[in-house]
Amino acid sequence: MSLLADFSLGIAKFPSFDTLPSATNPSACPEPPHPWFLVGQVAENMTITQPTLICRDRASASFALTFEERDFSLASFKKGHTVVVKGARRTEGKEEGKRGS
Repeated sequence: MSLLADFSLGIAKFPSFDTLPSATNPSACPEPPHPWFLVGQVAENMTITQPTLICRDRASASFALTFEERDFSLASFKKGHTVVVKGARRTEGKEEGKRGS
């Protein structure tokens, strides 16, 4: 068994942020029948009160990756590093134009 993901599966297995299933409106974008992974490149750490990374997806679109645990340290997540989130879901931002996962 290979430890590396098969990236040849393209957008079905590694979707862009915009094509992720919605966490707030599941009927708008049904869940795929197979596991999927959101892959992003860290652009900046925007932690103020909640751990948050601004990342870019495969389509170069920016999105916020937030962590529920407030004590979670993002010190090792540097600009240019890659993050992978298994089964990520898209949430709509509270303000127009904001996008988060």
